[in-house]
Amino acid sequence: MPPASRLVSSLLFVAKSLRRNDENRLLPFLASFLQNRVNNIIDLTDYLITALANEKADICLTDLLSVVRLTTSGLSEEQQRIAFASFLDSTKVAKVSSPYSTILLDCAVISAVYPTLPNTELQAIADLLFKYFTLYTSDFSINLALQGIVAHEMCFCAATLLNKFSDKAITEVITRILDLLLTHKHESFSIPLTSRFVLLSLRSLLTSQLTSSPDRQNIVDRFTSLLLDSGELGLQDLQRACLVDNLHLLLQTSTDGEEDVLSLNADILHCQVNPLAVQKCYCLVGLRLRAAWEKSKMHISPSSDNSLEAAFLHGYLRLTSLLPDEIIGDYASDALEASVLAVTSGRYPLSTQALALSIVSRLVAAAEAVDSNFASSAISPNCADDFFAKLLHLGSACADTGSSPTTVSNLHFNLARCLRFLVGLSPSVTSRHRVGVRRLLEGLLDDDCQSVRLEASRAYNEWCLKV
Repeated sequence: MPPASRLVSSLLFVAKSLRRNDENRLLPFLASFLQNRVNNIIDLTDYLITALANEKADICLTDLLSVVRLTTSGLSEEQQRIAFASFLDSTKVAKVSSPYSTILLDCAVISAVYPTLPNTELQAIADLLFKYFTLYTSDFSINLALQGIVAHEMCFCAATLLNKFSDKAITEVITRILDLLLTHKHESFSIPLTSRFVLLSLRSLLTSQLTSSPDRQNIVDRFTSLLLDSGELGLQDLQRACLVDNLHLLLQTSTDGEEDVLSLNADILHCQVNPLAVQKCYCLVGLRLRAAWEKSKMHISPSSDNSLEAAFLHGYLRLTSLLPDEIIGDYASDALEASVLAVTSGRYPLSTQALALSIVSRLVAAAEAVDSNFASSAISPNCADDFFAKLLHLGSACADTGSSPTTVSNLHFNLARCLRFLVGLSPSVTSRHRVGVRRLLEGLLDDDCQSVRLEASRAYNEWCLKV
């Protein structure tokens, strides 16, 4: 495993370096080097798949796919067309111990193509992609580690094609794949795969600059219906998985200084990115999730609607938390109201309450930098008293709920951070809760998690100095 890891790390370093600066035009040489050793690349992929029990093998495998993707995307259109055809031909005839080697490598190459492929090649790619999804859904022996990697690569490949091509071949295969996945909705693999497919495909449509067509709009409507409607009972587990577990895929952002292929960017994947994509996604999905949550709160029956209330709220708060600083302020008032209610009502899971606390602290901190009286004006004294009472209760009760240590630590961290920024509330309010808050923070100073202890010490100092 170490030699393979060192080899892949070296190739990834070279590929990234050449993508940043290729004055001597060495990227085609790297592509030619890999192409001439395509059988070795396939064998290496095979080996890494069999070695997935090793904790480093999955990282090594995804790095190898990144090498293929980065190298392919950096070629000129003519060079890419030649390499693309040759590579697909090689993977078709290669002798592999696992069909997933071919699937992973093909998806990495296909995701990086320019949006200029002719219709005949697009149709062939569409047929190939459907074949891969069909194989995946009929294989019940695939191990969990490989299952996650293959599912991501296939869904990501489909999303890049949908972003770059408006051809009927692509919209039709996306519809066929969704129908295929929904027929397997009761299988164990179905919900993680389908939720990822739905969200990445929806994101690719909403970020694309291609002119909307009836076919593409129908797909958008179908995906948003899966997220927002509370109809078919058999799909509610999928709906919750989308809203609670995977909704970050809709607005996932890159870390500063890092190239993130999930950003569907123009530089690496040749995607066509709308500069207003974030606002578009939030308005179409985030604000409608808030409306669905408010409607489900008032809906006494049927119970199926009520069971989705927490998922709607969690999804709304999750998307809000992913908004960049320059946008989130436009929605601060509604987001703050929903976040406070998520905590004070006591009806929502700890994960949702932790998310709500992180939004409260972020909004208050950002606004206080501009207006030192923001917290006092935005949160009424009565509401603030209820909020503090619930925060103090959370601090003492969350450890007894049977939640995972990660969930409890996350809530403790956001609880301490929220209290740190709420010190700016009206003195008449903070003075009433000073003793309880200090006692709570003193308890968090002994938390098992270091980040919780650090945040609690900051909050404790603020309350000692300012209240």
